[in-house]
Amino acid sequence: MSGKKIRFPKERTLVLDILRAAKSVPAFPLERTLCLAPIEPLRQRAAQRISWTAIFLRAWALVSQQVPQLRQCYLSRPWSHLYQHPHAVASVSVHRREAGAGAGRLIFCRVKAPELLTLSQIQDAIDLTQRGPLAQAFADCNRLDGCPWPWRRLLWYLMMRWWGDAKSSQLGTFSISSLAGQNVLNRQHPLIVTTSLSFSKLDDSGNCIVTLLCDHRVLDGYLGAECLNHLETFLLGAVCDELKTLGRRAQRVKVA
Repeated sequence: MSGKKIRFPKERTLVLDILRAAKSVPAFPLERTLCLAPIEPLRQRAAQRISWTAIFLRAWALVSQQVPQLRQCYLSRPWSHLYQHPHAVASVSVHRREAGAGAGRLIFCRVKAPELLTLSQIQDAIDLTQRGPLAQAFADCNRLDGCPWPWRRLLWYLMMRWWGDAKSSQLGTFSISSLAGQNVLNRQHPLIVTTSLSFSKLDDSGNCIVTLLCDHRVLDGYLGAECLNHLETFLLGAVCDELKTLGRRAQRVKVA
C-alpha cells in the first residue's frame, strides 16, 4: 500500500515562518534551578486562578524594566545596530484546539507593558487567548496568515532585520514557551526575540528548572545569569507580595 500526499495545514504556516526567522538568531541556553516553594500556597489561596505562566511573565517583565538589554534587539540593516524598546512586550505560546484544526494550533498571547499590569490583568489576557474568540485573540496573525507567501516573507525579513519597533511590538521583547502543565520541559525551542523562558513543573520540594534562551548578539552568559538571579528575587519578593494581596481579597470575600 502506498501513502498519500496531505495538503499542508494553513494554520501551521506561522510555525514555518517562525522556524525560518529563528535560523538567523544565534541562541544559547542558560539553566538554573529555583526554589519556588513559598509561591505555590499563595497561588492556591488567591481569589483568582493565577497560572505559573502569568507569574513568570510578570517577574521577567520586572527584570526587563531593571535590565535595559532585555528590551533590546539586534538589527542588521541598514547597518548592524541595537534597538531598545521603551517597555517590555511578552509573547506567550498557547496551544488551542479548534474544530477542523486536527491536533490543534499554536497561537501567541501578546501582552504589552506587563511591568505596569497586575497579575490578574496578565492572567485575563492569557485566558482570552486560550478560550476567547480566535478572531479577537489572534487577529494580527490571522491577517498575516491570509497574506500571500511573498508578502509574508517580506514582512518577516523587515521585522527581523530592519524594523526594531515593529519587531518588539509585534513579536515581543521576550517570549515564554512552557509545557509544565504536561510535566515536560522544552529546553530548546525556536528563538526569534532577545530572550525566551521555559520552566518545569515544581517538584515535591518546590524546585523548578528554569531555562533561559538568549540572543548572543545582544547579551552574554554573565548578564543572562545575573538576570536569572534577578528573576528569583522578583518571584520571591514582588510577585509573592502581590499574590498575598489576592489571598487577602479572597478571605474578605469569604467573610462577606
